[in-house]
Amino acid sequence: MGSVESAQAQPEPTLAEMGARMAAASAAGDYGGVVKWGLQALARAPDHPYLLISLARASAATGQDADALRYLDEAAKRGMGFDPLAWPEFSRLKDLPTLQPIAGRGRANLGPVNAARLLAVLPARESEGVAYNPISHSVFATGDGRVLQVSLQGVVTEFARGEGLRQLLGIKVDARRRLLWAVNGRFPNAELKAHPTPDLGVSELRAFRLEDAAPAGTYILDERPTLHGFNDIALAENGDVYVTDSPTDAVYRLHGGKLALFVSGSDMSQPNGIALAADQRRLYIATIEGLVLLDLATGRHHLVQTPPDTSVNSIDGLIWWRGSLVGVQNSPFLARIIKIDLDRQGTRILRVSVLNSRAPVEYGQTDISADDSVLYVAAGRPARYPDDSQSAAAPSPRILVITPH
Repeated sequence: MGSVESAQAQPEPTLAEMGARMAAASAAGDYGGVVKWGLQALARAPDHPYLLISLARASAATGQDADALRYLDEAAKRGMGFDPLAWPEFSRLKDLPTLQPIAGRGRANLGPVNAARLLAVLPARESEGVAYNPISHSVFATGDGRVLQVSLQGVVTEFARGEGLRQLLGIKVDARRRLLWAVNGRFPNAELKAHPTPDLGVSELRAFRLEDAAPAGTYILDERPTLHGFNDIALAENGDVYVTDSPTDAVYRLHGGKLALFVSGSDMSQPNGIALAADQRRLYIATIEGLVLLDLATGRHHLVQTPPDTSVNSIDGLIWWRGSLVGVQNSPFLARIIKIDLDRQGTRILRVSVLNSRAPVEYGQTDISADDSVLYVAAGRPARYPDDSQSAAAPSPRILVITPH
C-alpha cells in the first residue's frame, strides 16, 4: 500500500491578516477575494466600518445587489457616513428605490456635530498624543520626537526633547506622582517595515518629572526579531502603567519597576486605546474586534457586546471620563468622538452618543484627554482607507477643544 502523508493543518489567519488580504484583493480588483476574506473578518468584527463598506462595494460590483444593500443598511444604521452614489460600483443602482433611503442616511451621517474650537497649531509635522496636566492647567502634546506644552491660552512651548526620543505616541499625566508618561519607539507599521530603521520594533515607556522635564525612568522592550509597537497608556492609582502593544496583540504592565507581558490573545487584535475604570478593577481595550473588557482581579477578558444600532469599532484614543468611556473613532467612515455609557457592572453597553463628528472635517482626530468640563483632542492628517476617496487634505497638527453639549 502506498503511504499517505497527512497534511499539516494551517493556522487560521488572524483578523489583521484577513483585513490585509481583503485590502490586497480590493487593490487588485478581486471582488471575490474581498467577499471571501471580508465575510470571515466580519464574523469577528461585525461593526467594523471598513469591512461593511468594502463588502457592500464588492457585492455591488459582482451583481449581488441584495447583499450590497444589506451591508450598506447595516453601516448606515451603525452611524457610518458615506455616499454610495460617489462609488462606481453603485452607478448602475442609482435609480433603485431601495437604495435612496439608505444613501440618505449615509449622507446624513456625514454631517458635522458639535464643532470643535482651535486651541493651538503645533510646530510639528505630526502629532499623536495629548494629555491634560491638572497641576499646571495646561496640555501636553507630542510632535516630531518632542513633548510640547500648550497653555489654555494657546501658547506652545517645548517641554522635553532628548537623545533617543523618536516616535512619541500615547502620553498620560500621573498628577499624584508628578510624572508625565510617554510611549517612545519606532512603531513597525507597513511604511517603516518597507524602509526599516536600525531601531524598528523597539518600544519604550519613558517618564518625565512634571516640574522640570527631567528623566524619571526608561523601560525598554527589545525582543527582535519580534517587533513591538507600544501605542497607548492607562495609569492606575497605585502607580502601575498599562500599555498596549499593537503588533503582538498584547498589553504590557509596568509594576514595581518591571515591565512584563500582562495579557495577550488572538481575540484582541491590534490593541490601541486603553482606559482604566474609576473602580480600578476594569481595563477597557480598543481592538479590531471592538471593545475588550479585562477584569484585573481574575485576569479574564472578553468582548463587550455592541448594540446593533451603533459601532464602537476603530477607536484610537480612549479615556474614562465622568463615569463613562470616551473614544476617538478615527475611521473616515465615522470620524467622531463618542461617549459610551455602560451598565453598573461595566460589562454591557447601554448607549452610545456622539460628542463631536467631522467638525471640522479637515482634521483627523487621534488621541483625547480631558479636564473637568472639556475634551482636548490631538488632530492632524485624516485617517484614510486604501480605497477611500472622501478624506480631506492634511493640515498642520493641532490641539482642538470640544465642549460636550
